[in-house]
Amino acid sequence: MQTQSLSKDALAIDRVIHDYQIKGYLSDDFFGVTYLAYHQQTKKTAVIREYFPTELSVRELDGFVVPIDDETKKEIFNWGLDYFVEESQKLQSISHKNIVEVIDCFKENGTAYRVTKYYKGQTLKQWLSIIHSLDKPPPSEKKLLKIFMPILDALIALHEDDYLHRNIKPANIYLCASGRPLLIDFGASKQAIANKMGSLNLSLSSGYAAKEQYSSRGNLSVCTDIYALSASLYYAVIGKKPIAALDRGEARDEGMADPLIAASQAGKKYYRPEFLHVIDRGLAYLPKERPQTVLEFKRLLIEQQYKNKKNHRAYKTSSSNKMLLGGGGVIFIGSLLLLFTYQQSSQTKQAHDVSNKTKKIKTVAIDLNKKVIKKKSVNKKVIDKPHSRFPSLKTKVDIVNKKPWKEENTGMKFIWIPKGDFIIGNNTGIAKKSDKRLFIEGFWMGVYEVTIGQYRQFIKKTAYKTAAGDNCNKNDWGNPNISPSDEHPVTCVSWLDVQTYIKWLNEKSGKEFRLPTEAQWEYACRKGSERQTYCGDKPLPYLGYYDTGISERKSQPVGLKSTNTVGLHDMTGNVWEWTASEYTRFYNGKEMEWLSPDTPIDSSKRVMFRGGSAMYEEQYATSVYRGSPSSVKLSYDDVGFRLISVEAD
Repeated sequence: MQTQSLSKDALAIDRVIHDYQIKGYLSDDFFGVTYLAYHQQTKKTAVIREYFPTELSVRELDGFVVPIDDETKKEIFNWGLDYFVEESQKLQSISHKNIVEVIDCFKENGTAYRVTKYYKGQTLKQWLSIIHSLDKPPPSEKKLLKIFMPILDALIALHEDDYLHRNIKPANIYLCASGRPLLIDFGASKQAIANKMGSLNLSLSSGYAAKEQYSSRGNLSVCTDIYALSASLYYAVIGKKPIAALDRGEARDEGMADPLIAASQAGKKYYRPEFLHVIDRGLAYLPKERPQTVLEFKRLLIEQQYKNKKNHRAYKTSSSNKMLLGGGGVIFIGSLLLLFTYQQSSQTKQAHDVSNKTKKIKTVAIDLNKKVIKKKSVNKKVIDKPHSRFPSLKTKVDIVNKKPWKEENTGMKFIWIPKGDFIIGNNTGIAKKSDKRLFIEGFWMGVYEVTIGQYRQFIKKTAYKTAAGDNCNKNDWGNPNISPSDEHPVTCVSWLDVQTYIKWLNEKSGKEFRLPTEAQWEYACRKGSERQTYCGDKPLPYLGYYDTGISERKSQPVGLKSTNTVGLHDMTGNVWEWTASEYTRFYNGKEMEWLSPDTPIDSSKRVMFRGGSAMYEEQYATSVYRGSPSSVKLSYDDVGFRLISVEAD
C-alpha cells in the first residue's frame, strides 16, 4: 500500500487515536478517510478507515468530526455511524484467508474507526495498470484464475453469513506480496448511507455496479456480487471496465442493442471462447440471466478449462497406471506417514493369461419387461472362476425405482446404489485367475462428502472436541485455513471422531448410518463399468480435484464436479474418504466387513481410506488406490468421509 499526500480533511500525521499513531494517508471519498497507522503497543502497522461523510459532517480544529447543523443530516449521520459500527463488527466475526482481517472497531473523535490488518502488496488495479501501460499481453487465464478462484471462495464465505460485498472491483481486490489475493473495502454501509442521502451514485463504481444497485428499491442478491466480479474479470482481460449498467439500460429502453462489447468478442485474441463466455454470463444485464450462486459461477469457470483441450495431460486415461514406488510403497509427506497399496489384478499369485481362451456364446439384449430384442453370436473371452471365497455371480440388475431422500436433521442427500458384482482392485477390464469377484447388495449412499456445515451441527449440540492429528491442530475441522466454508468437506476428523458423529446422527435420526466398507466404496465408485480408471466415465478433470495447480492443493466445495455413473459427487479426488474396513495389504475378505466402533480398538489399529485428494497427483485419484494411516486416532487435513444408510426409506 502506498501513502499519498495528505488530504485537507484527514487527521494530522502523528496524531494518536486509540493507541494508533497516524503515519500516512491512503485515500478518501465521500464516506471517509483511510490511513496507514502504527500501533504503539503491538508495534504493528495497520490500516484504519474513518467514518467521515463530508456531505453530512465537518472536522473541527481539534480533529473531532461533528454533524452539520441540520436535523435531517444529523439523523442520517448518526444512523450511518451505527450502521458502520455494526458492519465492522459483522466483518470482524468473519474469518477467511482471502478476506481482509478486521482487527478492531472503536469510537473516538465523535466518529468511528475500523482497523484492518496491513498487508504488503498492491491492488489488482495497480498491477493490471502496469501491464496495460506497457502494452503487454494481458495476464494468462491460468494467472487470473489463481487470483479469482480464491476470491470466489471468499465470496462464498461472505454469502453464507448473509453478507453482500456490494463493491467488488479491481481496486478492491488486493494482491499481497506473498501472492495471496484479498477482498477489501466492503460497500454495504457506504451504499446504505448514500441511499439514505438520496445520492446512490456517490457510492457506486460505474462499470462494476449492477443495474439493480442504481435503484433504492433494487433487489440486491448474490447475483449483484457476481456481476461486479465478472466486470473485474472483464477489466483484467480487456484492459478497460465494462460500459455502465445505466447506459446499457437506456439502450435497452430505446430498443437498441446492448452497447457492451462482449468479452467473447473483445478478448478473443488472447483467451479461449469458453473462458470469455463465462465472463459474459456473469455480466448479463438481468440478474435472472446470471449464474445464481457463486458455486455455480465457479463451476462454470472450472468446467470450461477442459473444453476443447484434447492434448491436456489430464486426459490420459490409460489403464497402465504407475505408482511412485511400484506396486506398493511408503510415502512420507511432512510428518504424515501413509501406506498405499495398489492392487491391480494379481494379489499373491502370478496372473494367468486367458486372452486365447475364446468360444462362441450367445448374448441376449433384453428390456425391463424381459422381452428378447436381439440375439447374435460373438467371440468372447472366457474368464476363469475367480480365486475367492465369494462365488462368481452374474450381475443381478436392481430395477426397483428408489427415490433419493434427505436426512432431515443434516440435509444429507442419499441415493440408491443397486446391487451387483465387480472385480475388486482391477480397473483394466481384463479379468485374471487371481482376481476376486464380489457381489454387493444394494445400499443407500451419500451423494456428497459430509460437509463442515453438517459436522458443525453435531459440534454445537454435543460440544464434542476432536483430537489433534498430523497436519491438524485440535478442533481444526472448522479452521478456515483448511476448509473455508460450510460447503467444503469436513476434514481433520479422525476415524474415531467420525464414529462419534455417526452415533450422534443415528440417535437423533432413528436410522442407522455407517461408513461404507472398502468393497462398497469401490463398487459405488465404479458402478456401471468395471474398467473405469476413475470414479466415473469422464476424463479426470471433470470428476475431481487433484494436484494440478487448479485445486491449489486444497479441497473445494462439494458438488462442483460431474457425478459418476450413479450420481455420486467427488468420489474421485477432493478429499480422501474413510471406510469402515480394517487395513490389509492384500484383499482377504476384510474389505467386505464392517469394523464396528464397539470393538475394542487400540491406537495401532488401521483402517482404509479411498479416492485421492486435491493434495495428491492424478495417479492417486483412481478407483483402485488404497491408503491407510498408522492409527484410527489420527486426523489429516485432506481426509474426510461420506456415509451410507442401511435404512431403505
